[in-house]
Amino acid sequence: MIALALVFCGLALSPVAVCEQTDSEAIPGGSGPDPRSADTAPFLGNIELKARLDAPGRLAIAGERMHGALLRRFYVAHGYQTVWDSRPEEATRLRDALLRAGDHGLDPGLFHSAALGERGSTLPPVERDLLLSDAFLSYADALSRGAMPIEERADDEDLTPEPVDVVAVLGAAIADRDPAKAIEALAPSSSEYRAMRRAYAEYRTIAAFTTTRSCGTCRGSHRRRSRLTTSCRARLSAVAVFSADP
Repeated sequence: MIALALVFCGLALSPVAVCEQTDSEAIPGGSGPDPRSADTAPFLGNIELKARLDAPGRLAIAGERMHGALLRRFYVAHGYQTVWDSRPEEATRLRDALLRAGDHGLDPGLFHSAALGERGSTLPPVERDLLLSDAFLSYADALSRGAMPIEERADDEDLTPEPVDVVAVLGAAIADRDPAKAIEALAPSSSEYRAMRRAYAEYRTIAAFTTTRSCGTCRGSHRRRSRLTTSCRARLSAVAVFSADP
């Protein structure tokens, strides 16, 4: 009778009890978490920053068009957190470097210099961070492979830039003692490029000096030297950079 009672009680177990027993036998420990119901990890980044990067259409800050793909890669590497508000010294050094872009025949305006100068301090933190990051990334990209698209360069172009991960370079530069030097090291290192930089700097100095003179002789000298400056800028363009005004 006792045996029959036990069998009867076993048959009377509810489906829930049977499932619980089956799960306990199937999963070692019996009480482990069900991976099917595990929640995804919470987002710990800056929600506003991610929303700006994920918004449809072309991203623009302070009227300046951004390089969306580069920015997304950069902020993914930094967990979608703002970068420069906690690194003001590095931001200042890198900004000073891009203001010297003219030394490479590059126009600083290509790297948001005007927007940063006129409105940088009044922008919301997220917008300022995006603008700074885009400026530094695009400057690094221009130094590494030139501001002039490769397909538009002359056939006798003597520089063939190697692919450079500017996102990784900027990330490493942030931790460098001299972040500006780390970025400027991306510029071509050929002897011809260095010679053109020196010549361009000399012609810019001469052009600036003669512009302050009003005599006819100086004006004639200025015109001749301006032609030399233009020629030098054109040569710099031939080694993979855009020209900037003297």
